[in-house]
Amino acid sequence: MKILDKMGWKVFVVVVIGVALSAILGYREYSRKELMKQELNLDGLFINIKGVNVKTVSSNLFSEKPYKSILIKIPSIASEGDDATKEGGDKTNQIIDREKLNKGFESWLKNIFNSDFAKTYTDDIDVWYRDHKIIDLPNEEGSWK
Repeated sequence: MKILDKMGWKVFVVVVIGVALSAILGYREYSRKELMKQELNLDGLFINIKGVNVKTVSSNLFSEKPYKSILIKIPSIASEGDDATKEGGDKTNQIIDREKLNKGFESWLKNIFNSDFAKTYTDDIDVWYRDHKIIDLPNEEGSWK
């Protein structure tokens, strides 16, 4: 009977230590992911462009990355009415050659995008400019290049 009491005490201590250790490690992992999200600061992307939409899906608890996916949608920077339907057609600005601006902006986005940096934060990232998908990583082959 005394052996059972000693074993019960040891099991209790092991269970308490296991629960405490799990809570500490879980909090540490949660804090690390939240700090990574704050460092990335997705709310600060293209803050001067009206209508930029950033959607994220958080990763699961066991992932090293804070996001499962990131979707960034950037409206036209040439004119507010470029992306509007017929109702907003009169708001388009013809002073800026928007076709040249669109091509230049798309190539600029491709050139400045850092896939190695993005890979540390997410498993999937899509960047759209107007109706064109500019960046879609990983690609169909699973490559980040």
